[in-house]
Amino acid sequence: MVEAGKIHRGDEDPGSKTCYEDDSESIREGEVDWLEGVRRDRDHHFDNTQRSYRASINRWIQDAKPMVAQTTEEAEAEAAAVN
Repeated sequence: MVEAGKIHRGDEDPGSKTCYEDDSESIREGEVDWLEGVRRDRDHHFDNTQRSYRASINRWIQDAKPMVAQTTEEAEAEAAAVN
């Protein structure tokens, strides 16, 4: 069984105790690289999601502007009719 922090060198029998070299530092570096990749992917996804939400909200605002203008005109016409 392979101990944590050890990697197989490949030049010896996998069953012998000397065939593994301590590579804890390399494993830590790999974990850091992996974590940075996860963070980068998360940030990229968040940025894309935020852009998508902003675009949707802007479309909704643009779609609502004519309705708001029409409602305002109708309200002004009703107010003028009452006065």
